[in-house]
Amino acid sequence: ADAAALRRKLAEVRGRGLAAAPGSVDAESTGIAVPVRADLREASPVVAAIGVVLPRDPSGATAKRVEAIDALLAAAADIRAALDDQLLYR
Repeated sequence: ADAAALRRKLAEVRGRGLAAAPGSVDAESTGIAVPVRADLREASPVVAAIGVVLPRDPSGATAKRVEAIDALLAAAADIRAALDDQLLYR
């Protein structure tokens, strides 16, 4: 990918708050990842990321994907809170 295409993709990921990569692991799967930020500010540094790989649903149903995104976002918040508790990034 050229630099301009990469910048566009990164801007899209930042805007959505997650990365989705249908078919990047294999044709039958979709990878989804969310950032773990240093604190609650949206512009705070990303200190980690967590993700899952799900089977692609040929019917286009999104319920499983939405469920996975909700679970990832909750886990990212829990990890960030644990980091706060440990004062690792202060």
